[in-house]
Amino acid sequence: MARIPFFRLSLISLSKISTRKLLVAINLGIFFSIFAVSASIISIYFENRIDKIENRIIEEETSYIVYNSWLNRIPKTINEVNAVLDQKEQIENYTPLLKALIKHELWSFYGNRQNFFNHYFYLRDLIEINFQIINLSLSDALLVASSLKDIELIIEKRSEKNKLIKKFDEAFYKRISYRRSHLPKTKSGEISYETYYLEYADFNKELRSLILSQRKYFIEFALKYFSLKKLDFQKHIITLQNEIGRLSKLESRFILSAFFVQFIIFLLVQFFEITIEQENINRKKKK
Repeated sequence: MARIPFFRLSLISLSKISTRKLLVAINLGIFFSIFAVSASIISIYFENRIDKIENRIIEEETSYIVYNSWLNRIPKTINEVNAVLDQKEQIENYTPLLKALIKHELWSFYGNRQNFFNHYFYLRDLIEINFQIINLSLSDALLVASSLKDIELIIEKRSEKNKLIKKFDEAFYKRISYRRSHLPKTKSGEISYETYYLEYADFNKELRSLILSQRKYFIEFALKYFSLKKLDFQKHIITLQNEIGRLSKLESRFILSAFFVQFIIFLLVQFFEITIEQENINRKKKK
């Protein structure tokens, strides 16, 4: 029973409100509702486009890790190769002094074994490690390739790498063959160990040539390739970031434009409603 008086009171209260104010309130509600829907649609549209661009940036950053990793690793590899080659040259300059330092009829402090034989295995291990690095770099280069030209270049470098491996295998089997046929036998005077080790000087020249070819690969391809990729990445990221900024500004402008357009429509509706209401009032007065 208490609801009926309250309902009547509400009707009396509404009847006291002028029609003009009621229409203004209704139109304001409609205006804000439509504006909220419009702003939401505009925001969803632009945010979807921005999200797609940000996902592309994330994908690019994955490749960036690859570029940076190799740009940190390749100079170290080149320095290691240079250090080995330079160190050997320095040792060779002092070889006559080292050989004469301590010398015996049966052995020497620094002979062909230390100068050529031991150094051969050091060079061989370095070449094998470099080939592993080259294989990894070619795989990652293919992973971040962005054009047919990149792929063709990688195929070309892979072919060159295979040729170097073939030369390395040939040098390896040549050394094995030499070892089998010329390794001095116990209590045999046919060939001395010093003479046997001397042949490794030629083997070392072949390995040195291979190392120089590997260094050429690191300098002329790997370092250059990943440097250009990093530079392209930085330019592309700047472009994508600028696109995000442009879309954000467009979003704000569209929302602001939608507000003004709907506000103008609201004012026009109010104007026509007030005009019609005023005409109705004038007609009633005439009657």
